[in-house]
Amino acid sequence: ETWAQALGWFSIGLGVAQLAAPGAMARLIGVPDDRSSRNTMLALGLRELTSGVGILSKPDSPSWLWSRVGGDVMDLALLGTAFKSDGADRRRVAAATAAVLGVTVLDMMTSRRLRDEQQSGAAAERKARGMEPVHKSLTVNRSPDEVYAFWRNFENLPRFMEYLESVSITDERHSH
Repeated sequence: ETWAQALGWFSIGLGVAQLAAPGAMARLIGVPDDRSSRNTMLALGLRELTSGVGILSKPDSPSWLWSRVGGDVMDLALLGTAFKSDGADRRRVAAATAAVLGVTVLDMMTSRRLRDEQQSGAAAERKARGMEPVHKSLTVNRSPDEVYAFWRNFENLPRFMEYLESVSITDERHSH
């Protein structure tokens, strides 16, 4: 959760910077400071703020962190496009790409760790309630037609459904 909170604050800080100074952020990562770059920065800033608030509101949940991973993928795609564009400072774009890759690794590691903790916590809770999952396999040495016929004969149901005492077929459409 500590890493999640740190990444949440990182998102908020980055989002505020992108909203407050979109042109400066565009120049920082090596793309031209034009209308298109500023609009993109504003949209990315809103996304970062949303992710940051979501993470901080539920730091024990991996959901918002996975939204950061999705945002990182978008950022990498945009940086790949920027790398090929005219007027881009390729060294800055490469440095920004390396930074985003590093943050992506942190986002993924933190998301996976929280997911694993949630799953192990849920498993421990089920075990404490006496609800451990049962894993068993059974081979039925019959053809699918035979198995289906057995299953469709409701009088056979009490043979494998312990809570049924008996089933009597009263006509083609009814049983008791």
